Amino acid sequence: MLIGYLFGITSERKLAEECTVNLAFRWYLGYDFDEATPNHSVISKTRGRFGKKVFEEFFQKVLSICLEKGLVAGEKIFADGTLIKANASIKSLVARSDAPSPSLSPNEYVEKVFQENPTKSEHNSERKDDNNTPAEINNTDKAVRKSSRRRCRFNLEHMSRTDPEASYVARKGKRMFAYKHHFTIDRKEPVITAVVMTPRAITEDQVLEELLDRQPVEIKEICADSQYGTADNYAMCWKRDIVPTFPRRSRHFNRSILSPRDFTYDEKKDVFICPSGNELRRITYDKRNRRWHYRARGSACRLCSLKSVCSPNTKYRSIVRHEDQEYVEKSLNWLESPYAKLSIKERACYAEWAIAEAKILHGLSKTRYRGLERVAIQGLMTASVQNIKWLLALYRKEGLGNLRIKQKMRYIMTFLRTQMDLLLIELS
Repeated sequence: MLIGYLFGITSERKLAEECTVNLAFRWYLGYDFDEATPNHSVISKTRGRFGKKVFEEFFQKVLSICLEKGLVAGEKIFADGTLIKANASIKSLVARSDAPSPSLSPNEYVEKVFQENPTKSEHNSERKDDNNTPAEINNTDKAVRKSSRRRCRFNLEHMSRTDPEASYVARKGKRMFAYKHHFTIDRKEPVITAVVMTPRAITEDQVLEELLDRQPVEIKEICADSQYGTADNYAMCWKRDIVPTFPRRSRHFNRSILSPRDFTYDEKKDVFICPSGNELRRITYDKRNRRWHYRARGSACRLCSLKSVCSPNTKYRSIVRHEDQEYVEKSLNWLESPYAKLSIKERACYAEWAIAEAKILHGLSKTRYRGLERVAIQGLMTASVQNIKWLLALYRKEGLGNLRIKQKMRYIMTFLRTQMDLLLIELS
């Protein structure tokens, strides 16, 4: 299997055939010229018998060798995720038999919403009685982030008949089932330090904590794209003494409209003050996303001279403030520094390069197997192969510069064979 991932042989039948006719492969595997090589079914059965745990140990073993050789520093890591097409046709799309069904009818649900959420007059009377107790939003089925929720709901109600664990995705006019390959890569040498495979419905910001938990060393800075830029991730990184260098995620923000940072927050009054001097008072609390909603009066916005650049499509301007807003502000101030801007540009040279190498040279553009556990094996083996190549590059720098090409290849293959023998002894 290691040969297959090193040379990008995605078919196990093709791999078994290559191991039969290729003399270099025979020598590496320890088979004589007249000795029969295993059938392709042996590879499949062995992979199923090992399970995901053995391949995780294999990845950790290769990573530990990289640590011993000083290839991982932990000063700065880059995080990213890439889409992998699942081994399932869009024609296999069917409705789930266990799809969740609503417990209430539409009329019953509307009646329940009016009972749990007071009317405007009742809401104002409650605010007069107690200004420190805002109403809470009932987030059972509210349309917050409509597009992402619609996609998640579709995956809850539909699946692929051939690969039920893959997620449906429509991207650039193409419909398909896919998985998501998440990873982190060190800056000192492009060594992959953590790998997580998830269905496509799981976004990058939901996997960041797991990636940080899997780091082999303590890290000081993590750099990623705007998909990771949520308030929860900012707070989590700062609490771990990790500097988060990734832009704030704002999918539908119009640059021609005044930014929330143009408003001044008065901590004593707990209000936002707009550039015209009007106040945005706290209205509701979003329990699901842990943030407060502030809103200006409609009459004040209607007469404001900045309405065309502040709230051109709404009657009033609204702003949200997260519970951990101080960490968000700290991160935004850090992103304005020249060092952070350089790190964001540097991320593309490391993360995007690793993705391109994995897809072009090692067959990660499409899953070889079906099911999340088997697809995770593919991600672990691909990352292990990429790390092994950096180990070989290190040995070439240390003492292989004056050797001939045949001697170099023989030294490299002997090193690989020795390491794999030691690994198999430890795993057994």
